[in-house]
Amino acid sequence: MTDKEIIKYIDLLINDIDDFDTFSVNNIIFEYINPESKEEEESFLNKIDEIKLFGKNNDLFVPITKDGWCKLTEKGKKLKLSKKSFKKFQKLEKKSEWYNNNWVGYLIAFIVFLFTVYQHFDNQSLSRENKILNTQYDSLKIELDFFKDSISNFKSVNFDETPSKKIDSLAKK
Repeated sequence: MTDKEIIKYIDLLINDIDDFDTFSVNNIIFEYINPESKEEEESFLNKIDEIKLFGKNNDLFVPITKDGWCKLTEKGKKLKLSKKSFKKFQKLEKKSEWYNNNWVGYLIAFIVFLFTVYQHFDNQSLSRENKILNTQYDSLKIELDFFKDSISNFKSVNFDETPSKKIDSLAKK
């Protein structure tokens, strides 16, 4: 029996389960196969064994008794409640969220590292510019003080007397 056939019977089995704690794989599958001859019964029993083994290996149900009575596991209950086929349920179960992957954490750490390096070098360049501007400010302050002193010296010189003497001397000629 192929996996595809087993999955078909698993889907039928899960859909027909009424009680999560006790169900008979034999009784449910018997309704679908309905063996009439000895050969069909042997084939039926082989199928039941394979279905039980598949269910046990995939953690869908666990046997309670040797007669074929089983109990659904948590995964089996989730499959039953999801009302999806086994293949679709397994795809959803295997699908992991992108943000739970390791590469996402590494990417975030790398971006933070790049930002930190950028801030370091930007801070250094701003510090250099600040020092340059402070020295320019100091030199301009010194020049301003020099010009203030020279303006005050310039104001102290009396210009009123000098031009009038020239005008008077020109007028006398």
